[in-house]
Order: sequence, then structure tokens, then C-alpha cells
Amino acid sequence: MAISPSLRNQQKNSVLAPSATPSGWGTPFALRPGVLRVLAIGVVGQNGSRGLRLRPVGQVSGRWVDELRRVCAEALDLDGTLVLDMQDVSFVDSEGLGLFRSLRGRRVQLLNCALFVAEQLKALEQGV
Repeated sequence: MAISPSLRNQQKNSVLAPSATPSGWGTPFALRPGVLRVLAIGVVGQNGSRGLRLRPVGQVSGRWVDELRRVCAEALDLDGTLVLDMQDVSFVDSEGLGLFRSLRGRRVQLLNCALFVAEQLKALEQGV
């Protein structure tokens, strides 16, 4: 499976600095003190038979939910399978939770969710 030009550009234009942190993805400018919070989406790579693997970084909230929705839709259109590595997501608002719920319905796998985010998703699915 080839990575589409817009996903490749997403990776090139990411605000991430490779190898700046132990995870190898760097600290987005948005997470540095005194700077507005934004979301960066890194293309981690192809995940073998499980499709494309993306790593959102930062807060999935506000306008960034739509950006993540767009990138995920494009990835799913390319291959039909997608894995989101959530290890660097620090916050998800209600709209972002709705996005993740709908992505799970499309069989998108969410890995490495922070406990708080995992509990929010669990409560949403249980209707709490």
C-alpha cells in the first residue's frame, strides 16, 4: 500500500522534531509552554496487514477533530484499515470522543490510550 501524497505531506509538515523524545516523535511546538495547543498527526508507517498506523499528538479538540477526521477518512479510503497510536494524546473533548467512537465502529484500532482517555471512551460506549 502506498501512502497518499497528502498523508506524505502531513508527515513532512508535521510540527514534530524526530528523536527529540524517547518515543522518537519529538515535542510538538504546541506542547511547549506559552504556545497555543494544536494537534500534530505523524505517519508512523504501514502496519503490515493491519494497514496504516498514525500517531496523533497533542489535544484532540475543537478544529483539530475535523482535521483528524479528514486524515483518518483518507487513510481508510486508501486501504480500509487503520491503527491510531494514541500514546501522545493528552486530551480529547466530547467531539473527539464522538470521532473515536465512530472510528471504532469502522474497526479502527486505538492503541496506547492514556487511562483517562480510555475511561472516557469506555463510559461513552456504556452510555454513562
